[in-house]
Amino acid sequence: RTGDIEQDPIRLKNLIREAEGQLIDYGLGASEVRGLLKPAQELLSDSYFWQHKADGLSIFLSAETFQYYRFPYSFQELVVTAERFHINPLIPLFSEDGIFYVLALSHNQVRLLQCTRYHVWEVTPKSVPASLAEALKYDQPEKQHQFHTTGPGGLAIHHGHGVSKDYDKVSILRYFQHVDRGLREVLSQEHAPLIIAAVDYLHPIYREANTYHHLLDEGVKGNPDGLNGEALQEQGWSIVGPYFERGRVEALDRYREAIARGMATSDVKQAVLAAYDGRVSTLF
Repeated sequence: RTGDIEQDPIRLKNLIREAEGQLIDYGLGASEVRGLLKPAQELLSDSYFWQHKADGLSIFLSAETFQYYRFPYSFQELVVTAERFHINPLIPLFSEDGIFYVLALSHNQVRLLQCTRYHVWEVTPKSVPASLAEALKYDQPEKQHQFHTTGPGGLAIHHGHGVSKDYDKVSILRYFQHVDRGLREVLSQEHAPLIIAAVDYLHPIYREANTYHHLLDEGVKGNPDGLNGEALQEQGWSIVGPYFERGRVEALDRYREAIARGMATSDVKQAVLAAYDGRVSTLF
């Protein structure tokens, strides 16, 4: 994906020229090469195709097949001519794309983001209060007191009489308890890791209110209100990526132990039969 709409067709044209050279070196005639690469050549003048770009493009072309796929991540430009399609750069899309959640919290806003390594969707349920003020507006009058927000993270400046110094935490804790209850609508059946994004002092208070069993110890520090979903997803992945990698390493250790006992296989036919019988717990 580039800002210049004319740049990517030029890059593809150069790659097609490289493919021509490789195919001729492979032993094909010039006319045969032109016929084989014609579908890719036609993309160069397809203005509609170039108006809908992603971060990566992969083209698979043979005498029988022409397929292209847009991908949500980029990879190094590469031309491969071989007896079979080269799919190695695409494997991370399937093997490293676990689901996780980012909960962006401040006094002024609550957002729940469902994320993968490459995508983010906001899934905040309506049962979650939109702000601290909304969460506490039905509290008893003697428990209310006025505040306005200012500074980083919506730090509350309070105005009240006879209010204990602990009221800050008490009110925020009640707010987060409302948030936690509201999140159960989305998270009740989930096992995906959850990451908090908030200013430092809110993290321990939310952990006290939290009842979701898969909240990670590490979170994103800082005011999330000025960050869009993509920025929060990227910061969340830097935390959760090693979490998923650790799961794969542990699964690989279990595989090594199981194959020594005859309880695992690297043979595709055996794996298919075992899957049909419901005897596969982990598949690489």
